[in-house]
Amino acid sequence: RGVYNPCTYYHKGKGVKTLVHADDFVSSGVRSGLKWLQAELQKEFEIKTTIVSKEPEDAKEMRVLNRVVRITEDG
Repeated sequence: RGVYNPCTYYHKGKGVKTLVHADDFVSSGVRSGLKWLQAELQKEFEIKTTIVSKEPEDAKEMRVLNRVVRITEDG
């Protein structure tokens, strides 16, 4: 759990950072760690997942908590 914000979490072993706001989870990290987190959450909850990345099959933009998250050529 984060020191400054108790709604932020970091899993050192999986390399995943997560922000929780009500029923929204926003995570970043390595794809294998994110897939692990997705599988763990699906064991308990019905979830909807959007992945934003440079991969062709992934979204390039999404809205999170009224903010636009976008991937560009520069990152």
